[in-house]
Amino acid sequence: MMKISYYAYTNKGGRPNNEDSICCGLQNRRGVFVLADGLGGHSSGEVASGLAAQAILEAFRLVLEGQKVPGREDMKTTAVALALEGDLAFWAHVGDSRLYRFSDGQLVFATRDHSVTYMKYLGGEISYMDVYHDDDRSSLLRVLGKSSCQPETGQAELK
Repeated sequence: MMKISYYAYTNKGGRPNNEDSICCGLQNRRGVFVLADGLGGHSSGEVASGLAAQAILEAFRLVLEGQKVPGREDMKTTAVALALEGDLAFWAHVGDSRLYRFSDGQLVFATRDHSVTYMKYLGGEISYMDVYHDDDRSSLLRVLGKSSCQPETGQAELK
């Protein structure tokens, strides 16, 4: 039987409040893990991330409904979700919140950011280390809170 352990860390990133939300659930050989990071500079990012994390655990698209509340029309969030079922892992992500996969002590996979900066990296315009300092790092191409949001998904066997 596989042992499942996890660690969560958030950083408010120089902002007055933390806009990150994390939800985790484990039962028998099943697990669901969700991280949502509200977009700084937009109103109520912490509300958006909390709603998104709950929505992914319960049902998607709650963020779009939340935008109907006055004062929250512009709220958006990134999100990454992981579901474990037996010996399989399934994930979905949107924005620049990341999922890393380790196997035999090695990093073998990380999700790709949906950002202008990451596209610059893929195009060879900047180095990977420049991703963390580029002026466009906050310019996201996909986020929850846009009706055209298209999460990226994947699956793999657990080892």
